[in-house]
Amino acid sequence: MNSKRTNCFILFFTSLLLTLAFVYFTPTVQPYGDSPGYLELSRNVSLGHGFTEDGVNPAVYRPPLFSFLLGLWFLIIGSQSLLVSSLFQCLVYSVGSVFVFLLFDELWGSRKGAFWGALAVSCNPFLFVHVVFVLQEPLLMAVTTLALWLTIRWFNNQTLFRACICGLGWGIATLGKAVTWYVPFLLLVLSALSHLKPQWRWGLSWRQVIILSTVFVGSIAPWSIRNYRHFHRFILVNDQANGMLEYVLTKGTLKSVGGVEFQKELDKTGLSPEEKKKEIWSFILKHKAVGFHQVVKNFIWFPLCYTEWFGHVAGFSKKLQVWIWPALLFHGPLYLGFFYCGLLAWREKRADDLFAFIFYLIYWFEYGVYWGRPRFAVPVFPVLFFLGICGLGRIWKSPTHLKS
Repeated sequence: MNSKRTNCFILFFTSLLLTLAFVYFTPTVQPYGDSPGYLELSRNVSLGHGFTEDGVNPAVYRPPLFSFLLGLWFLIIGSQSLLVSSLFQCLVYSVGSVFVFLLFDELWGSRKGAFWGALAVSCNPFLFVHVVFVLQEPLLMAVTTLALWLTIRWFNNQTLFRACICGLGWGIATLGKAVTWYVPFLLLVLSALSHLKPQWRWGLSWRQVIILSTVFVGSIAPWSIRNYRHFHRFILVNDQANGMLEYVLTKGTLKSVGGVEFQKELDKTGLSPEEKKKEIWSFILKHKAVGFHQVVKNFIWFPLCYTEWFGHVAGFSKKLQVWIWPALLFHGPLYLGFFYCGLLAWREKRADDLFAFIFYLIYWFEYGVYWGRPRFAVPVFPVLFFLGICGLGRIWKSPTHLKS
C-alpha cells in the first residue's frame, strides 16, 4: 500500500472534493436551531468584538473552539457568508479524515485496512452532510479523533513529550465541547489497573499520566479563569448544562407533566443559573418515571443515523419508522461488533481497544442522561466504526485486528 503521507494526501483531497461537490450541488441551508448562535459568535470574533453574541456582553453558553476558529477563517477570507462557512467545514472535515486514517493506522496494524476504513468513514453520507450547517460536529470529530490518535501513540511509546502532546490534544477537544472532560480520570484508572493487577501488563506510567493531566488542566485553565472573571462562578468551558435541562423540560417527555409551564414560571423568578439548575433537577426527580422515559429515549436516539439534512433540507421523511431501517442495517452490525470487541479487549487486556471502548461508553452515557441525539454521536463515530469492524472481523474469524 502507499506510504502514510500519500494515503493522507489522497484522503484529504478525496474528502475535500466530495464535500465541495456536495456544497455546490445542494441548496444553501439557512441557519436555524443552534447555527445562528455559532454564526453570531464567529462573526463577532472576526470583527474583534471577542467571544460575544451581541457584540458587547461576554458569552458563556457555547464552547469557544469552533466559533474562534470559524471567526479567524472569516477574518482571513474577508467574508462572513454562509458559503465561506461551508468552505471552512469542508476543510475541517477533510483534515478530520486524515486524523481518522492516522488513528486507524495506529490501532489496526494494517495500513491498507486503515486507508479503506478511513475512506469509508469520510464518504459516509450521514457524516459529510454536516458541512452545509454552521455546527461544530465536523470540528469535534476532527479534534476528538486527533486526541484519540495521540493517546494511542502514547500508549505504544510512552515518552514525556507524547504525554504532554496527548494532554494538550484532550484540552483542545474539551474546549470544543466539555463532554470529554473525563479522559484524564479514565487514564488514571487504567494506569492504576496496570500497576495493581499483574495481568494488566500495560505499564502505563502514572507519572506521565499526572503530567498529561496537568497539561490538560493548563490548556483549559485560561478559559475557565476568563469565565470566572466575567461570571463569578466556576465554569470549566461553557454553561450549556442548563440549556440541555431546559430542552428536557420543554421538548422531551417532561412536557407532558407541565415541563413547559414550569420553565416559563422559572424564567420569571430571576434565579441564578445554579439555583435554576437545582429547581429543574427537583422537578425531574419529582417525576422520576417520566424523566426515566426520556433517558431511555436519549440512549436509543444517540446511536441512530443523523438525518437532519435528509429530512429538513432535502424534504425526505422525518419519521423515525422510516430512518430506523438504515440505523438497523448500518449501525446495528457496527454496535454488535463494538460490544464484542469491547468484551475481547477486557478479556485480552488490550489497553488501546479498552480505552477507546470505555471512552465511547462514557461519552454515550453523558448524552443519555441529558439529551441524546444522533448529531451528538458524530464526533465519536470513528471509534464505533473501528471497534465495530474489528469485532465483526473477530466474529467471522477474520484477522481484522492484526495486533490482537
